[in-house]
Amino acid sequence: MSGSNNDGIWNENGKSIQINITPPWWKSGWFYFILICFLIASVGFIVSYLIKLNSEIRERIQAEDKLKFSAERFERWKSSSPIGIIQSNAKGGINDVNETVLTMLGYSRQDLLEGNIDWIKLTPPEFLHLDQKAMEEAADKGFWTPSGLLTSGKKW
Repeated sequence: MSGSNNDGIWNENGKSIQINITPPWWKSGWFYFILICFLIASVGFIVSYLIKLNSEIRERIQAEDKLKFSAERFERWKSSSPIGIIQSNAKGGINDVNETVLTMLGYSRQDLLEGNIDWIKLTPPEFLHLDQKAMEEAADKGFWTPSGLLTSGKKW
């Protein structure tokens, strides 16, 4: 570096100053190293998450398939069973029955679909209190076994 004074006389020898300008922190080697490590860790995390998610989806699909198979097997058994099977709710409504029950009670599938079959109609008045107790139990346990009458008036 060379310079002059106020009289216009220039320095002939000159002086030097060494200036080091460091890059900003976001352009440093350490930042790039940390950034690359973070990106590798992020990709690893995403890949492991996707693998876990894929595994969970596969397990759910397998469970769904098993449940569907079991339900289909139960429906085949129910429709071919010589035993009367009734599916009802805890309020006394009958949701579904197999043909054996319809034959035993003297009702048709149409009667069931129209809601003409329920425990109140099937139960003799002297046993209604037992059905009420059974329905309360069904709300707790998920099953019940009430008494009933055939359409002919016979008890079963």
